[in-house]
Amino acid sequence: MSLSFVNLHGDAITEAKMDAMHTAGVEAERARRAANKSTERTHKGWRVVGIPPGLLESAKAQHKSTIDAARKAGLPGDKPFDEPEWLRKQRRQAVRSKPYMLREAVAQCAEIATNGGWLEVRVNELTSK
Repeated sequence: MSLSFVNLHGDAITEAKMDAMHTAGVEAERARRAANKSTERTHKGWRVVGIPPGLLESAKAQHKSTIDAARKAGLPGDKPFDEPEWLRKQRRQAVRSKPYMLREAVAQCAEIATNGGWLEVRVNELTSK
C-alpha cells in the first residue's frame, strides 16, 4: 500500500508533478529575491572600531605566564611576545554598538577613543549591497 496525493480538485498528483511544482516554486522564489535585491549600495553610517585599552597588557601578561610555566616544566621558553603580529591578528571591537550617521560625530568618537587608550582606531563605513 502506498500513499497517493491529490490536489484540491481530487486529481492525483504524481512524483513528476510534485517535482515540477517544486522546481516552479524554487524558480519563483529566486525571481522574487532577485527583484527585491537592490543593485545600488546604501549608506548605513560609520562605526569606530579598535582594540580596547588594557587588552595588549593582559595579552603580554598571559604570554609571560605561559613562558614562565614552560620554563618551570623544563621547556625552552625563549619566544618573545610579538606585539605587531598580535596587533595584526587581533579582532577590532566597536567603540559604540550603534553606528554614527554624522561624519563629524564619528571623527569625535575616534579622537576620544584614541585619547582614551584604544589601539589601532579605525573608522569603517557601513553599507549594504
